[in-house]
Amino acid sequence: MPIVIPKAGKIVKWGFNGQGNSSLIGNATWYLRYGTCSNGAANTGTLATVGTDKTVNVATAHRQYEWKNSGLSHSVAEDGVLVPLCIGSSSSTKYLRGTFYVVIEYTPT
Repeated sequence: MPIVIPKAGKIVKWGFNGQGNSSLIGNATWYLRYGTCSNGAANTGTLATVGTDKTVNVATAHRQYEWKNSGLSHSVAEDGVLVPLCIGSSSSTKYLRGTFYVVIEYTPT
């Protein structure tokens, strides 16, 4: 689910804290992408990586794991869109549950 940026600022960190429902989920990689698009213009969208993609091997069910990026200074514009994604390496249906977060620093106006 995309997140719309309410005001221009800088992403200083993002991550996910959670756990898997089953043992041996395998590698789970979180990605955060930032996109912008010119209104009404064709083929003008961009999609940039925020920080680095984070992979954790989820080997044990119901154990807490953390994926995080900190110390960032990624500029974002008002009405830009953040797209968090998670891809696992298991071929069977398994899931992660937890909290995804993004911290944006704003300059006072």
